[in-house]
Amino acid sequence: MAAIPDLYLIGVGLDPARHLTVEAKAALNECRIAFHLTASHDLITSLVGGNAVDLGEHYREKASTEVYVEQVDLVLSEIDGGPGVGFVTYGHPMVLVDTCQMLLSHLRQRGGTWRLVSGISSIDVMLERLTLDVGLAGLLVIEANKMVINRARPNPTVATFIMQVAAYGALELTLARRNHPVRFKGLRDYLLQEYRPDHPAVLITCGHHEGMEDIVHNT
Repeated sequence: MAAIPDLYLIGVGLDPARHLTVEAKAALNECRIAFHLTASHDLITSLVGGNAVDLGEHYREKASTEVYVEQVDLVLSEIDGGPGVGFVTYGHPMVLVDTCQMLLSHLRQRGGTWRLVSGISSIDVMLERLTLDVGLAGLLVIEANKMVINRARPNPTVATFIMQVAAYGALELTLARRNHPVRFKGLRDYLLQEYRPDHPAVLITCGHHEGMEDIVHNT
């Protein structure tokens, strides 16, 4: 039997009730405590071998991205007490989860051990919605703010997933974020440097809890 790592980074898909894998269930069962950022507290609690701690309300109440630092400190403090700590997130741990990247950085510095448990990500759901074969169409995946800041140029002949469009131009988390069309002008103008105005685009909000359907808007 493999040794229990200091930290499990567990992806439970976008809708844990449907997407939770056998591997993720087994990892949750091995956790003595699991911190999660989902709306599925009862489900996570039923699978964790020890205690489950819901960070969701703590996350939503914060206006600043400093909440990620607080989450990392909380998890690292628990790791100091022994292995078998879980951090559970929507989607895949390596797809746009700042806390996972920060935890990995700390563990590398301190010589800690970890295990990544893959989950169904927003990328997987979008491939399904668009019936897209990336082996044939190619695929560029980039976060909206990083694309503009780093002057990364998308290629109109290659399928492009621009992630977290709703967070473009804002440092605040969801409840504090003001959504007004003027905030997205910079993104639109940047894309118009490479795309014709009539280039097809699909805006997708992936459902992330039981009963929530994906929102798909063609424009």
